Amino acid sequence: MLIILEGPDCAGKSTLAHEIEHKLKTTDPHATVTMLHRGPPSGHPLDEYVTPLLDYRPGDGHHIICDRWHLGEVVYPRVIGRKTELTTGVLNYVRLFLQARGALTVIVNPGVDVVMSRYRTRGD
Repeated sequence: MLIILEGPDCAGKSTLAHEIEHKLKTTDPHATVTMLHRGPPSGHPLDEYVTPLLDYRPGDGHHIICDRWHLGEVVYPRVIGRKTELTTGVLNYVRLFLQARGALTVIVNPGVDVVMSRYRTRGD
């Protein structure tokens, strides 16, 4: 499986990623599970969001869980006012690539009160 977890900071993506990892290792003990995480890109979006997944093939006994991936790069540059190389064309390529690999994208989006409580607890 290729699972993409997206959502705002403090939504619970990392917690969910670890729960999924544990479940996959329990139900499929012979498979491998790789966890990937992305923050602001340090290079071109294709290098960030496609290159790490080029060798992935569905059904080969290797699961990948992406904790925050390409969709954050659609949102965060607009919110914080930074430049991005994720053009509409590049975004469409990433989406089609992930679709061709059978990726499941999960939007983790708890209520605002939950996110704010987690921010306060985390100290942000």
